[in-house]
Amino acid sequence: MTAEGRNRTGEHFRRVLLAVLVAAVSCVSTTLEGAKVRITTNPDVVRGCKYLGQVRGSERMWGGMAGQGAAQDNAVNRLKNRTAEMGGNVVFLNSATTNTSGSTQIGEAY
Repeated sequence: MTAEGRNRTGEHFRRVLLAVLVAAVSCVSTTLEGAKVRITTNPDVVRGCKYLGQVRGSERMWGGMAGQGAAQDNAVNRLKNRTAEMGGNVVFLNSATTNTSGSTQIGEAY
């Protein structure tokens, strides 16, 4: 392999490593209480439950198509954690948008 070929291979490796590190650092986990929160789009599930307020989870991730899944997972985890912080255990999901620049989840905490 020529020196130029080694340089291109090394540069490619550094870019891949950087992308992996950014993805690993950007992970949002659910708290113990957040892990107990359920998300629903069925209004019957929350009928009769105490409304606690609106919750929002969002994540901006610059990974194009590859970053969409991680952005959506992080946004959902933020939504669950915020609901748990409010004392809730169910989110009625009003809006969910995920695209190449990130994900936003909006709902009502119960």
